Amino acid sequence: VAGEAAERIGRPGRGVGRGALLEQFDERHDAVGFADGVLILRVVVRQVAQRRRRVRRRVDPVVQSLHSHQLPHDESRRALTWLAEESDEDAQRIDWLFQSSNIMRNLDAHDQLIETYRNILEIDQYNLTAYRELEHLFKITEEWGALVELLQERIERVSELSTETSSG
Repeated sequence: VAGEAAERIGRPGRGVGRGALLEQFDERHDAVGFADGVLILRVVVRQVAQRRRRVRRRVDPVVQSLHSHQLPHDESRRALTWLAEESDEDAQRIDWLFQSSNIMRNLDAHDQLIETYRNILEIDQYNLTAYRELEHLFKITEEWGALVELLQERIERVSELSTETSSG
């Protein structure tokens, strides 16, 4: 029954979209529709769990080799960057990017570091560590215009946050 429900709104073996699930449920408000929704939700949860296990099986050996320094620094950086791109969770993506930045710091890869911290700020626009690291990098590389823009951006973020806090 769950397989049939999944086939109605998504292809077997592929993720069932939340939008499709909501459309299916909105179309049918009766008990059968609710039961279908529960079955479909079970399929979605099972698919997510299976995907996480597959990713974890691929990721764990890579992370272990990174931590044991079995890979050259540049390959470690690329692997961590790939892990960040593939992760669905923002906190995990930020963690992978910070680990990648630690390696880049050893390589004196300033341009890549700047790009990495910018990527972190795209995920979390209030990440203080990323702002501080970028400020430090812009001072080292004497990119004064970029530093001024960054400080202005940071001021805007702080004022947005204070406005949200005072109105909420």
